[in-house]
Amino acid sequence: MSADLLFSSIDSRPEACFLRVLWAGLERLYAEVRQFEKNEIESEERWKREHGVQYEASFFDQSGDGPNDTAMMNDFIWYASAATCFLGLVGKVLGTGTGCPPGFSHMWKFRDKVAAHTAYVWPWNAPGNPDRHDNPMSRAASIMMNPQWEGDRYWVGRSTFGNDNGEFSHRDWDWCLTQTHEKLEAYVRASLP
Repeated sequence: MSADLLFSSIDSRPEACFLRVLWAGLERLYAEVRQFEKNEIESEERWKREHGVQYEASFFDQSGDGPNDTAMMNDFIWYASAATCFLGLVGKVLGTGTGCPPGFSHMWKFRDKVAAHTAYVWPWNAPGNPDRHDNPMSRAASIMMNPQWEGDRYWVGRSTFGNDNGEFSHRDWDWCLTQTHEKLEAYVRASLP
């Protein structure tokens, strides 16, 4: 959706210009990842037609060796950073606060633990509080993420790392950029005057 149309009701606010800038960037990242998804669907459908198999949604993790994995991983990193800034500004405009609104917590946590500052370098150490503790598995996972294909969409943060001590990486930082963007657009449309 056009940023001008989306933010026309708040033109007089000082945040309007920067919200437009951020939205344009979020739209660009969404379009790029959505195209990667469409290409993957077409590739799977073509392969299945050639081999006489009916198309079904699939899951795979390319472990970072897919042709677009580096670009896509950067898209997720940039999107999470820009989207949290965007949501903070929207919260300020609405007077609802600058924290994470419902429905975006997994992306927000990915931003906090991977995109803005990795848990590997800046771990939180609060044993007993899984939201504020980055055990060795979470620290390792924060620098070993790759896009994963699941159900016609790309995701990050779906793989869980574990060790013999019973420690596991965070399980609540998985998210899909294209689904999140569609949810973000609906949230902004419903929230702005």
